[in-house]
Amino acid sequence: MNQTSVFTHLHRRARLLVFVGGLAVFVFFGSTIVVSYLTTLQGQRNRILEHEIPRLVRGTYDQVWGFFDPLSRSLNLLVSLGEWDVILHEAAADPGSFRRQAEEWTEIVGATDIALVDISREQVYAYWSGTPIQLDPSLERDAWFYETWAHPEPPGRKITFYYDENVGGRAFFYDFLLQDRLQRPVGVLGALVELEELALRVQRELSPGEFVYLVDADDQVLLEISHDFLREFFPVYTTTGVVVQDQTIPERYVEAARGPQQPTITADGKYAFGVFVLPGLDLTARVFLSTTERLEHLQTILFRNMLALLITFFLVIGGYLVLIGFYANRNTRQLQIIQRSRAQLDEIVSVLAHSLGNDLQILRSIVSRHSLEIQKDLDPPLLDMEQVLQNAIYSVQLADDSSPVLSQPLDVAGLRERLTSSCTVAMHTKGQTLVTSNRGADSGSVTQVYTDEDLVFHILLNLLSNAIKYSPSHSAIIVDDFLTDEALEFVVADQGPGFSSEDRRRLFRKYSRLSARPTQGERSTGVGLFVSARLAERLGGSLTLLDSLPSWAPEPAGPMGAVWLFHLPRSDNPVRTGR
Repeated sequence: MNQTSVFTHLHRRARLLVFVGGLAVFVFFGSTIVVSYLTTLQGQRNRILEHEIPRLVRGTYDQVWGFFDPLSRSLNLLVSLGEWDVILHEAAADPGSFRRQAEEWTEIVGATDIALVDISREQVYAYWSGTPIQLDPSLERDAWFYETWAHPEPPGRKITFYYDENVGGRAFFYDFLLQDRLQRPVGVLGALVELEELALRVQRELSPGEFVYLVDADDQVLLEISHDFLREFFPVYTTTGVVVQDQTIPERYVEAARGPQQPTITADGKYAFGVFVLPGLDLTARVFLSTTERLEHLQTILFRNMLALLITFFLVIGGYLVLIGFYANRNTRQLQIIQRSRAQLDEIVSVLAHSLGNDLQILRSIVSRHSLEIQKDLDPPLLDMEQVLQNAIYSVQLADDSSPVLSQPLDVAGLRERLTSSCTVAMHTKGQTLVTSNRGADSGSVTQVYTDEDLVFHILLNLLSNAIKYSPSHSAIIVDDFLTDEALEFVVADQGPGFSSEDRRRLFRKYSRLSARPTQGERSTGVGLFVSARLAERLGGSLTLLDSLPSWAPEPAGPMGAVWLFHLPRSDNPVRTGR
């Protein structure tokens, strides 16, 4: 794989990572916002249905009750005076005197007017009228009087709605039956009360599409109060007659809400209703609150909030992705520059290392023709220098991952001779002995194993060189090989200090310096084992540190230190491989 392909691959990977990461972040947080919206919406729905709407129903009823209760109590006190036959007689004789008394009662009760009806005389006395009003049974306007109070069994009290611009428009009469000492009906005491105050109280609690109905004992709707209007129903009396209107809430809702009960949601979910009996009155207040309106309003607000969060989050994440993409491209370009510089440097190092290596081989060849003393002094450091340079070359190739693996029949006998000749002088200098089984991997010189002989030689040379460095003088070093049906195995063992448990965890790290030290001050770069392990992997094999010699290896006298096993799979296919 060339440098251009590597850079292109890295650039595409960086952009893909940025895109996938941004998409994952957006999906995660976007789904979190949506789930939060749905959870909040459901929680708010439950809060409205279970807490807010019942509270509003009760609060609306409290406004209605707070309007009627003081009036009902005050009129009850007036009715309990008891001398109404006398008061009626005085009112008939002097209407003006009752007018003054009615004005005082009006202020106490808090009504617009107090009227007194004399049943027997069919007269109505009120302070605002000036003169008594004569009732006429033939008039539709007065028919209610004869239907209600002239009945043999008149009710104890009754509310009658009324409309007259002269008294402020919408109003109602709250009438109480008056009796003498013998409990015989003698008249009616009624309070005229304007409805605007009641409407203002209730309308503060209502939203569009919500209503309060006042219903009498006969389940007849009398009054409708909504968010923005007030409407009376049959019977509604005016100065000219009776007016009949249509109600807004379907009649089935009003009929379904009859007895007192806790706030309830209608079957279709459109309304929450509560029914309350007004104390002292034959009336019920039936409150209808629109759940649809409230929930749609809530859903609209929450949806807008969620949409605003998503847009904001999208803009923020989008901005971050643009910045990350920009810096990723910038870093990729910088990485390309670094990689090109490194490749150029590695190429220079590789050329220099090859050149120096060749010069060192020539120098070792010249040294080999001189006396043994000169060889002892010069050959080991020259071998070490040659090996360091070769390790540097392979280290560069491993990083670049571009060098080919040349597959050819392995000459094991020639490999043994090459290995022995390279290290003979170094071993002779320290008085060390090379131990082998002398049987080899096979009986011939060439085995049916196809691999890269130069890489195998360098691996074994690194292992043997380390064994020479870290073994004491006059010790034995084992180098042997064994061929099986599946693999060719090499063992290199010494009688040095071996490796501690801490060393074993850092064996194949690049530039890792271990606890053991060469016995005669030789140099150690910490690269040999790293390169050997990676080359073994490139050949398809493995490099393993054993605790003891394998069964096929020769047994020397004395304990063993480091025991290395180089396992090379056997291949009968002479294929040239490379990347």
